[in-house]
Amino acid sequence: MTPKRILLVYCAIWVVFGLVLLGLAVYVNSLFLIPLVVLMVVLGFLSIMVKCPHCGRKIMIRKVGLSGMPLGVRGWPPRRCPDCGKPIL
Repeated sequence: MTPKRILLVYCAIWVVFGLVLLGLAVYVNSLFLIPLVVLMVVLGFLSIMVKCPHCGRKIMIRKVGLSGMPLGVRGWPPRRCPDCGKPIL
């Protein structure tokens, strides 16, 4: 699968399972908030680790900040790789 499709699958998993766990936490027991937080952390880590198929760099890390150090994470997959500039399918 392409990196963009992988990120979209991660977003879909987060929305579906996040809403289910949130509903369970509201209507059944508040202990369902623990797997919700774990789901957010795991999917966030996995989405940050997705790499460009051309250059192998992480596509969700922004290359802005003091002296070129990464400052943050993108909210949505970019159309082009931030390092090599080639389109991400």
